[in-house]
Amino acid sequence: MTSHSKKDSRSFSRITTNPGKHFSPIAALQGEDNEDTQLLRETAIAAVSFLRSFGWCGEIGEQYYAGGVGGIVGLFLFHVTLVFEKNDKVISVNEWLWVIGGELPWAYMGYDLAPSPYQAIDRYADGLSTWAGEADWGVISEDAIQIECLPTGDNARIIRRHVDFLRSYILPRFEPV
Repeated sequence: MTSHSKKDSRSFSRITTNPGKHFSPIAALQGEDNEDTQLLRETAIAAVSFLRSFGWCGEIGEQYYAGGVGGIVGLFLFHVTLVFEKNDKVISVNEWLWVIGGELPWAYMGYDLAPSPYQAIDRYADGLSTWAGEADWGVISEDAIQIECLPTGDNARIIRRHVDFLRSYILPRFEPV
């Protein structure tokens, strides 16, 4: 896990969003320049891989980009078929899911919990904050955001820096809807 420093300032002006409409198709994703576009497209590919890592992930349909900083963080919205087995029957449910991550820990959440990019990033930051508070004690509850990171005091400090970064540099770029 990495932390942000002054060296990352190259990216802060590159935060791309899709004002007016909140999303653009991932296939049409454009950053501030060619490098930013390439980094954001790589983050989009990683977001799809993150979703596919879950056994419940069936077909991934529509895919949208909502904003981010190339090489650091991306926010994406996916229409996913969730597949579950219950009482020897396979149940499929279509759901819209946010996926956020990159250099920051990957996570997903339902669109119904955060119906705008601003709310998705804010909820993600809140989740990371809660996680960091629990990680100080070495145990993460089932209710906390689930990220791939050992719950240690050192990791809690790194996650807090990520939250500060999100709240200071990313969240203000989105319209609070």
